[in-house]
Amino acid sequence: MNDVNALETGQWQYNGWLSPQGRVLALFYLIKIETAHFLLVLPALDPQKLIDGLKRYVFRSKVTFAIESSGHLLASFGAAPQPDGPCLQIGHGEGSRQLRLGSHSGNLDEDAAQRWHEIDMAIGWVWIDQAVQDLWTPHMLGLQQLKAFSVSKGCYPGQEIVARTHFLGKSKRGLFGIHGAGLQAGALLSLDGREIGRIADHSGDGTLAVAVLPADIALGTVLDGGSVIGAAVTGA
Repeated sequence: MNDVNALETGQWQYNGWLSPQGRVLALFYLIKIETAHFLLVLPALDPQKLIDGLKRYVFRSKVTFAIESSGHLLASFGAAPQPDGPCLQIGHGEGSRQLRLGSHSGNLDEDAAQRWHEIDMAIGWVWIDQAVQDLWTPHMLGLQQLKAFSVSKGCYPGQEIVARTHFLGKSKRGLFGIHGAGLQAGALLSLDGREIGRIADHSGDGTLAVAVLPADIALGTVLDGGSVIGAAVTGA
């Protein structure tokens, strides 16, 4: 859904795959390794399911998909180490982060992995898994704030819906932070017995989440079950 042709070698972008109805099926980081060679980093979804879905759109193009198995995906915070492979730089200064494909594996740090996930949620980068596929348009998730889709590139599934919302209207739903307990992606949220939204992504301990809710809902609202609506996610 984003303009891959706009990338220079070494650059990256947020990107995704939509249904013909313009609803998000997958979100991923995409980095251009070299001409006609891209690395796609898929946070939550089974990569083979994405490959099988994308193959339906190859037609006569000379495009191949493969799961990367020759390297290791490494992450770091703060000052960037010297990469020994492709590097995806997110942000700058003390708040910067890096994802890189290296030849050697690192040690798994579950706390750091959870921190990474929570930072992604805080800026609106939802880790879409099977529980929340095909539910929301990019605008409902606030992906315009991350420049995660294009309205000027060539055709792609769902482009007409995305362009119509972008140019002619405003989404009536948006992404908000949620605080509570036992929060799970895909769970329905209600207020005074009325369903108003659904959780899109959650932290490992279930105390933090982001949810798609009515855009005009009041911050601080206590939902059925005791969860509290935090700030709207703005991509900052």
